[in-house]
This record gives sequence, structure tokens and C-alpha cells, in this order.
Amino acid sequence: MTAPRARRVRGALIGVVAAVTVVTVVTVVGPARPAAADPARPGNVRSVVTSIAPPAPLTARVVGGDSFLQVAVQPGHELVVADYDGVAYLRFAPDGTVFENRNSKATYQNRSRSGTTAFPADLDPQAPPDWRRVAGGGTYAWHDHRVHWMSPIRAPEQEWTVAVQVDGQPVVLAGHFGPVDAPAAWPWWLAVLASAGLAGLAGRRGARMGAVAALIAAGVAAPVVIGLTRLPGATWTLAALVLAAAAAAVAAAVRTGPVGVASVGAAGVALGHWGLRRADVFGHAVLVTSLPAWMDRAAVAAAIGTGVGLLGGVAWILTRPVPTGPTDQSQAVGP
Repeated sequence: MTAPRARRVRGALIGVVAAVTVVTVVTVVGPARPAAADPARPGNVRSVVTSIAPPAPLTARVVGGDSFLQVAVQPGHELVVADYDGVAYLRFAPDGTVFENRNSKATYQNRSRSGTTAFPADLDPQAPPDWRRVAGGGTYAWHDHRVHWMSPIRAPEQEWTVAVQVDGQPVVLAGHFGPVDAPAAWPWWLAVLASAGLAGLAGRRGARMGAVAALIAAGVAAPVVIGLTRLPGATWTLAALVLAAAAAAVAAAVRTGPVGVASVGAAGVALGHWGLRRADVFGHAVLVTSLPAWMDRAAVAAAIGTGVGLLGGVAWILTRPVPTGPTDQSQAVGP
């Protein structure tokens, strides 16, 4: 291997290894999940609120697919949510502060969608409520296991109710959930292949063209990332991957040589990892963002394909011959 190629390969590999390290650290030791709930995930069950009876100064909806029940109470009103045993679980104060009862079993059951969080050894549901502030603004969302299906088998059509009290008066939130057929995943994997081909061609033409491809993919993913960070239980881990890809793409656009190639590789690693972490959107009908499903799936397909294509382009650049400069023959050509 010639000295110029060795320097190019060494610099690019150092950059790609650094990118893999950063992605691993962000994923493994990134922001911890909030104690209140784990993140929503795509599924094949849709749950909706159908009525609030009698009418009350609040709104309720199911968010994150069928993961969370979100309630917003108008200022000046108090709302208390009962848990699965009829014990007070949540209290929305008139000033908008939301409290959680540490002596309610639901406080611990609702920290995960599966409801398998262990209870503290000293838990006493019969004791007076031990209120802890969990939110403000009169709005809160939680994993209420009455509003989603918790078995791996296909969900049945089912009605659900959640009992609350508004200013001391009983109110019932009612809804319905049922199965939704999963879509075919193969068209989106074809889109991944198409994106990989285009990004690979861009990456082979140099760092700046690879940077353009990475910025386009990051831009397509940006609306999805913004929507995901607004969901209950969300973290900045996935958002950090897209931000890292955009930053690496900018670096590749302004630098040439090994630094530019390494930056393209870093962008490819971050985009591919983000997309693969969310590849389950291809095979599920109910997604967790409020965007159209096709937009979410297209963003994931573009990220995976672009990541793979850019890494392929980097590999091609690292293995192509390096020009060695003018030869004796060119110097011999004279007037």
C-alpha cells in the first residue's frame, strides 16, 4: 500500500471507529428513561377515547399508538384518577400541578407497558395517599393498562373505561381498542435498497456529495425525530443520532481528504443506526408519531439506505488507486 493511501485509510478508519464509539456511548449510556414510563413503540392495535360522560372540563386521548392515556384538565378544576383497585392514583390540582400517589400500585405498574415493575416491599395501598409531583400545566400521560392490549396474541375488539372524579363528581372515560392488520414490509425494504444505491453513488463521488446525501436523509428524518421527542417517556438518544449525522455531514462538506471521508463514514454510521433502531415501523400498522405513516416509514428507509450506501462509498474510496503524480513520459513531451 502506498504512503498516501495508507494515510487516507488510517485517517478515515480512525474517524469511522470514533463514530461507532460515539454512537455506542449515546445508545448505551445516553439519557435514562424517565421513571414514569418507557417509550411508546409501533404495534398492531389501535385504541381511541370514544366518550367522556357526563361532560367535564377535560380532554382525553390515547397517544403513542395505544401506549398512553393523556388527560388535560382545565385550570381551576381538580381531577382524581383511580387505579385498578379503586385507590387514588393521580391528582390534577386546580393550579395544574399533577401528583402521583406513591401508595398506589399503579404508580409502579404503569412505569412499563407490560406492567411488570416490582412493588416496593413497604407499599401499603391502604395508607393515606403519599403525593409526589410529576408534572405541571394540567396535562399528564401514563401507561394505563386498561386502554391497551397486553398479550402477544392478536387483540380482540374490546371496550374500556377509566373512572375519574372531577371536582368530586364521578366521570367515566370510555374507549375502544381493536386489532389492525400489519402492512407488507417488503416495499419499504426495496426503498432501503434504492436509497443505498443512490447514496453509494453519491459517496463514491467524494465527501461533499456524500455530505449532501447525508443531509437530505437527516432532513427527511427531522420531522419524525421532533415528533418522537414530544412523546411521553421519550429520550434524546435517537434524536442525538440524527443530529450527529447532520453535524458529520456538515464537516464532510467543508473538509476534504481523510477528514471528509471519515465524516461521511460517521454520518453513515449514525443514520444507519437510527434507522435500524426504528425498522419495526415497516411491519406495524399503528405508529407512535402523529405524522402520516408513510412519512415515518420513508424517513426510516432513507436513513438505513443512506447509511449503508455511504459506508459502501467510503469503502470504495479507501480501496481505489491513488494518483502518484506526473510520470517521466509526461515530462519527456516537449515542443
